[in-house]
Amino acid sequence: MKLYVIVRKDLPKTWYPVQACHATKEYYLGEPRVQEHLSVIILEVENLTELMQAYNILEENDLNAAIFRESHNCTGPTAVCGILLEEEQIQVKHLKLLS
Repeated sequence: MKLYVIVRKDLPKTWYPVQACHATKEYYLGEPRVQEHLSVIILEVENLTELMQAYNILEENDLNAAIFRESHNCTGPTAVCGILLEEEQIQVKHLKLLS
């Protein structure tokens, strides 16, 4: 299993790690499937539309994912997080690593 976090690149660069951490926390609040050690993979999407497309793909395939929305701004969801088994990782293979 690997922990995947998807962050929007149209946000300020200084927000990337913060949004990734927020989404991870949001995921763990609703998911008891915690491992002692997980690889963490942080991926990027260009904007809100692509983030929602990625989230919908995970949801449509019954993969447990959490979406994070900043309460102090109106830019919509900023990041998605979920743990994927090896056979489930195909759902995010088309996304790039965050750069």
